[in-house]
Amino acid sequence: IQKPPVERYTIDLLIKHPNISPDAITGRLGLAPQYSWRRGEPRRSPDGTNLGGVQRETMWRYVIRKKGRRSFFGGLREFVSHLRPHREFLAQLASGAGRVTMIVNLPGDVNMGDVLQPQTLRLMLELGMELGVEVFPKMK
Repeated sequence: IQKPPVERYTIDLLIKHPNISPDAITGRLGLAPQYSWRRGEPRRSPDGTNLGGVQRETMWRYVIRKKGRRSFFGGLREFVSHLRPHREFLAQLASGAGRVTMIVNLPGDVNMGDVLQPQTLRLMLELGMELGVEVFPKMK
């Protein structure tokens, strides 16, 4: 008998900016990114292979993994609420040619659904955030 797939998701905070350093973002938010690079660094694959050229912007990505939980927008609300004390910094990044995006990543092998509440939308707007949703059929 095959076990049913486990409800799971990730939430990524993705920041892209033309010139801020990843260390400055880490210092302001108090979160260590799982992935980051600075504008002007050589482009490399995840395994370190040189891809040629240089990064055209700074990228900083922090990932939260949740397992056994169906309420992905509830998890989003918790994370966005945690970031509220940093609203001036995040809004400044978003208004200064940068992008601050929250991405909900869902597996493609289990039925999941949720409702995004108005208070979460308002808070994301206050923080200058975009919302992305992605489905990964083979997400583990």
